[in-house]
Amino acid sequence: LTDAQKEKLFTMKNSLKDAIGPKKLELSKNSRELRDLLTKPSIDRAAIKTTQSKINDLKADIANLMIAFKADFAETLTPEQRQKMRFARSF
Repeated sequence: LTDAQKEKLFTMKNSLKDAIGPKKLELSKNSRELRDLLTKPSIDRAAIKTTQSKINDLKADIANLMIAFKADFAETLTPEQRQKMRFARSF
């Protein structure tokens, strides 16, 4: 990698962490909330479904951010670098 590529990737990685960090915290909070809902004396299916929907949405958001990062990462590389990366990952 060139120094310019390294710098761009470093910036991209930090941006990804900034975007994903709050979502991971919220995901953790909602997961705890779901566990609490499932262990209460009275089961509220609507609340469970709503909380699970929030968890699903957060996981989808994180996955979309990750794939966008991977695409941006690949675009930062030259075609030759992408080919080398592809070859290195095939073994």
